[in-house]
Amino acid sequence: MNFIRKTAKLIIGVLVTIFILLLASCGDDSDSSGGISFSDNFSFLKIFDVGNELSGGDIYITMRVANVSTTSIRVFIIENGSANSLTTEQINEFGPSIYTSMARNGVEVKGTLGNIQTTASGSAITNGVSYQLMAYSTEDNQFSNPSAPFTLSDQGELKGDYVGTWDDNFYSNFAITASIDGAGGQYSGDFYYTGNFTACCGAATDGDISFQVNDIGQISGFEYNQNLITYMNGCPGYYTGQGQLEDELTLVINFSGEDCDGVHTGGIMRLTRLR
Repeated sequence: MNFIRKTAKLIIGVLVTIFILLLASCGDDSDSSGGISFSDNFSFLKIFDVGNELSGGDIYITMRVANVSTTSIRVFIIENGSANSLTTEQINEFGPSIYTSMARNGVEVKGTLGNIQTTASGSAITNGVSYQLMAYSTEDNQFSNPSAPFTLSDQGELKGDYVGTWDDNFYSNFAITASIDGAGGQYSGDFYYTGNFTACCGAATDGDISFQVNDIGQISGFEYNQNLITYMNGCPGYYTGQGQLEDELTLVINFSGEDCDGVHTGGIMRLTRLR
């Protein structure tokens, strides 16, 4: 009987110990990241490679911010997978070469990162390396989840797929798309009179565009050679123009031209990079 009592006491003691340990682990909110708590109040919507300077200025972001009080968000670059090795103390000690303070406009933050910005570990920005971004609100002491991984390369700053609109004396807010390639200020690509990168009128594309961009974002030498096979039994056309980069992602081109519809005047083409 004494043996049974001793065994029961031993089992009860073990169970109590396990229960206490479980309570302690449930009450501990700290993690391997040194107290960083990742918040869904920040979300990186898009990350674009817009330069070849091997700095933070090569990176353009759009981000959504909600439910935080701060008007300025710090954005920093980390090597892919290194978020959990950071501590709050480290991040609070980051200097201006480690992060970019970006102004918040409502729920939106967008723009390029700083030209002197390095990674959070102090390494220079390099092509072909997998990075992530993180955002931090100092006033709210909240951190974003790491962004999707991305890499930089020496591609044309404007290379990518674009969606936009065409307006002139015949058409208003007409959906267009284009796939643009090039580098060194010389660009060309396929053009579509649809919003989904498919041709409208019998050919593989609806024509091709070409243009030049200088160091201050001026667009010159714009040409669009139109090739519509099935529209009005065939409708070639030719357009010329010039314009300006509205920001790192948007081309605004003033154009005129002529096709089977007649003479197009007062044209404005707006194309925004999608990816």
